[in-house]
Amino acid sequence: MKLGILGTGMIVKDLMQTVDRFPLEKKVLLSTKASTKNAEQIASDNGFDAVYYDYDELLASDIDTVYVALPNFLNYGFAKKALEDGKNDII
Repeated sequence: MKLGILGTGMIVKDLMQTVDRFPLEKKVLLSTKASTKNAEQIASDNGFDAVYYDYDELLASDIDTVYVALPNFLNYGFAKKALEDGKNDII
């Protein structure tokens, strides 16, 4: 699985405690520019392959699964865009 994780909040930090249990070939992170420092720390501490600050660029990458770890009111729009871009595995 090539996983794109959207967000840098507590749910992502909780996921990092168990993410090594998944058969991941690659993992990338999407962050806002306001959370750059936090995103870079998460990526560095957890062996991420890349950090993206543009959702379209993340979707253009070779990821095949998207984990939407954003506030609930944002989930629909981000999940819909992933599906429209052919990323059919949404967590």
